[in-house]
Amino acid sequence: DPGDYTIKIKLGNTEQSKIVHVIDDPRVNMSADDRAKKRAALNKLQPLLAQATLAANQIQGLRTNVNNAIETWKRPGAPQVPDNIKKAADDFLKKIDAAYVNWGTPPSLASNISSAGPALVQLATPLNRRAGELIQAIEGTSAAPTDYEMAQIDILAKRIPPAADEVSALVNTDLPALNQMMIDAKVPYIAPPVGGGAGRGRRGGDDEDSDDPDREDP
Repeated sequence: DPGDYTIKIKLGNTEQSKIVHVIDDPRVNMSADDRAKKRAALNKLQPLLAQATLAANQIQGLRTNVNNAIETWKRPGAPQVPDNIKKAADDFLKKIDAAYVNWGTPPSLASNISSAGPALVQLATPLNRRAGELIQAIEGTSAAPTDYEMAQIDILAKRIPPAADEVSALVNTDLPALNQMMIDAKVPYIAPPVGGGAGRGRRGGDDEDSDDPDREDP
């Protein structure tokens, strides 16, 4: 945005600063009111995109880790896992997939969608992608956001926070509960996704230890 900005450069104990004046592209004809509306819209949308991006990354990592653990148990010669643990993990994976549709196509549906013929399930555009595309559209236009774009921001402001909270609960409540069952049964627990907090359950509430023999790595 046009305006005066202070630029600071520091090297060791020496610091220099200078005020620079940024002007708008003379080819752009945009009023101060439109510029303020654009900035207000972006200020509202950017935190939503950050929240959506984090949730999308977490649920993708969570599903990968849980599915990898389940597949590991099926390998020939793998240590026996109690049936109640297998069922709990399968149920948890289904719960993850139910929430996954807000952030992309669950891998369990991907094979059907990629098969010949029409998709068996029509899924909405992922929330994180919608937020990203909306930001690009607003940033790339030298005008105030349209009524449609403002309405989309309001829709995402209502949908992203609860959907992100659902992912947070999967990572920070459901995964630790499953892991506690696994730890009690002496089964290596499932590592939480990157940035997902401690998913180990009650035992050892400290940070993850890469040398921990009870961890089920993806």
